[in-house]
Amino acid sequence: MAQSLYPEPSTGVPKGNTASRTGSPSLGDVYSNTQTGYLEVYTASGWSQLGVIPLSATIGVATNVANTAYLSGRADVAFTPNAGGGLATLYTATSTPGGFTGTGTSSPVRVTGLTPGTSYTFTVTATNGYGNALASSSSNSLTPTSVPQAPTITAASNGDASSVVQFTAGATGGSTITGYTVTSSPGGFTATGASSPLTVTGLTNGTAYTFTVTATNANGTSAASTASSSVTPVAVYSLAQTFNSSGNYTIPAGKTMLALVGTSAGGNGGGGGSNYRAGGGGGGSGAGFSVREIPVTAGTNYVVTLGGAGGATTFGNILTANGGNSGSKPYSGSGGTVSINAGTGDSLLAGGSGGGSYQSGQASAGSNSAAANSNDAQIASYTRGGGGAGGGTGGAWGAGGNGGNTRGTPFGGNGGGGGTSAYTTETSGGGGGAANGPGGGGGGGGGPGLGYNTGAASGRTTGPGGAAGAAQILVYVK
Repeated sequence: MAQSLYPEPSTGVPKGNTASRTGSPSLGDVYSNTQTGYLEVYTASGWSQLGVIPLSATIGVATNVANTAYLSGRADVAFTPNAGGGLATLYTATSTPGGFTGTGTSSPVRVTGLTPGTSYTFTVTATNGYGNALASSSSNSLTPTSVPQAPTITAASNGDASSVVQFTAGATGGSTITGYTVTSSPGGFTATGASSPLTVTGLTNGTAYTFTVTATNANGTSAASTASSSVTPVAVYSLAQTFNSSGNYTIPAGKTMLALVGTSAGGNGGGGGSNYRAGGGGGGSGAGFSVREIPVTAGTNYVVTLGGAGGATTFGNILTANGGNSGSKPYSGSGGTVSINAGTGDSLLAGGSGGGSYQSGQASAGSNSAAANSNDAQIASYTRGGGGAGGGTGGAWGAGGNGGNTRGTPFGGNGGGGGTSAYTTETSGGGGGAANGPGGGGGGGGGPGLGYNTGAASGRTTGPGGAAGAAQILVYVK
């Protein structure tokens, strides 16, 4: 562009060469530069020539600007105006790639509409009424970021005054997600954490709630997710006390329902008989039970009795579970029985009988306990089973019979196997196996091995019966 030279004013305007400018100019001072032939005005950027385009700005640093809209990146582009040339009235920052622009009258200039995750550089062009300066050199490379994409809730489940909310993360917006927040409606109860699921507590049982979730990164917090389906928290059973011996239980404050699970004691295995063909009978298993939805009043006391083999296990007047009977020589013990006077009996399971063999010369297995007939999801720690299986008898021909199998855990234990003896060798009978858990029947002991048709024992002993599993009651309240 051709230079436009202003004529030198005749009076009132200082003039001289560049070096003769005043050392303490004020904004708006005018000077006639006889060295360049231009009138100059003093601006915040220094002396600027009148009637010419600006000189190119000096590029500075491009920085990311935190943005609260997902996938809408922003950058601030800094620059330094050039003191020479014409006075710039506008500066334009332009991105590469994309050609996104932003304008301003001073540094920095903000460029919007950028795509998070894409790398950009920027140039700045100065403009005045006489035209555009050449673009500056390129800035540093910058990858803009934004807030995360809203998460998606996949499930919300009810608990006791709480809800577990599961969700999947959305895109990060180019910046690492630092946490999530779940918020309830109504109530505004919140839960925060680094990943799914999150549990919101403090809710009111019986009130319906929905939930939303947000994600946060260095730019801020995302939009809220779509609301979850409605869930209504309810009170659930929690384990309050385990009884392995007799005692008392008092209903705590605020609790209105009681549940009992457990088993009566199993019977002990019988010792081996004196006749070489008579193994000891296995003990019968205890009776398993699960009783729930028993209305109770806070402060009420219940006497708890845990009986042994053949004895009664009771919880106040609500429950009576008779223990399995012990085996004898050579008869097996019968399984325990149970009855209730309140609540809902999900499982009332008779115990299995012990195995027995009356002078048969053969071992036999104990029977299995009764199968459970339902499942109570509110007592999550308990997989229902009956009393333990009866113990097997001792055998006169070799190995004793096996104990029967229980139907579930933790009640009751399997019955112990019968003790061994021999038919043709003079040996002592082996001991019956012990039950391996609460309510299991003990295994019967083996009879002595006397040798084939040899008559008296000649110092050989009978095998003792195995020990039974004890009674146990677990108390749940809600």
